[in-house]
Amino acid sequence: MIPAFLLPILLFLGLGSVGCALLALLHSRTNLLRTLLLSPVLGCLAVVISAFMVNRAGLPVRNFAWYLAGLWGLFAIVTLWWRKPKLPMRRFLPFAGIFILALVLTGRPLLDFGYHWLSYSNDDMANYVLAADRFLNNGFFDPPAADDLLFHADITQYFWFMHAAGGARPGSELLLAWTAALTGRKTAAIFMPVMLFLHLCLISSSCAMLLGNRRNRAASLLFGLLLAFSPIVTLGTLYQLIAQVFGLALFCALVVFLFRRFTAASRWSLWRDAALAGAAAGGLWIVYP
Repeated sequence: MIPAFLLPILLFLGLGSVGCALLALLHSRTNLLRTLLLSPVLGCLAVVISAFMVNRAGLPVRNFAWYLAGLWGLFAIVTLWWRKPKLPMRRFLPFAGIFILALVLTGRPLLDFGYHWLSYSNDDMANYVLAADRFLNNGFFDPPAADDLLFHADITQYFWFMHAAGGARPGSELLLAWTAALTGRKTAAIFMPVMLFLHLCLISSSCAMLLGNRRNRAASLLFGLLLAFSPIVTLGTLYQLIAQVFGLALFCALVVFLFRRFTAASRWSLWRDAALAGAAAGGLWIVYP
């Protein structure tokens, strides 16, 4: 049984490994410290996009969550073994300290209440949880049964109109459904641990955005520290604005990929960079356009 306080850390490390493998494979010209900082949100994006595609094909998230985790885990192990990126762990340690500080400052109630901590429990959180339950047990386009709607037998089915018919962004709900399937816990119980994981992703991606070169490292560290103490950033997490926090983390990654010189050594190198930028931009449409 995974303690609630450890779940954000495990997601950060596990999905960070996937993102690091993706960047090692596709983005050879970024500095390695920035690679480490961008990795968690890129790994999270990879899972969300693949879950989105499989769920749209008609499979409930519950049926493929472990297979998806296994495939991405195998990809990370093989790619990192093959590419062998020399990651600057010593230079990353101060950033890791900031992430732990941010987790303690914002997520300390997890130590007291564990999976029972529901924070504000605002109406958006209820909508995300109910929609995640629909993805967990249904394919994306599976139509609701008439009795479920007429007699309120399954209130999650109302969200078919939001996502399948209305085209609303489903990324955060898919991430919740995938995490719930892996942990075996209810989506409401894992909401705040996932929220804190995305809180760390936002701080990490923001630091990467400022890290143009080694001379910017001090500024990047200071910015990360300010974000860890920021009341407005903390409020966004505690108030359960999951799509906004996830979307801002993705936006910072997109800024890193686009605001630089595209002077590729080869056409293949340019295609690799374009694939990352395209994935980050496409992910924004799924998570928070």
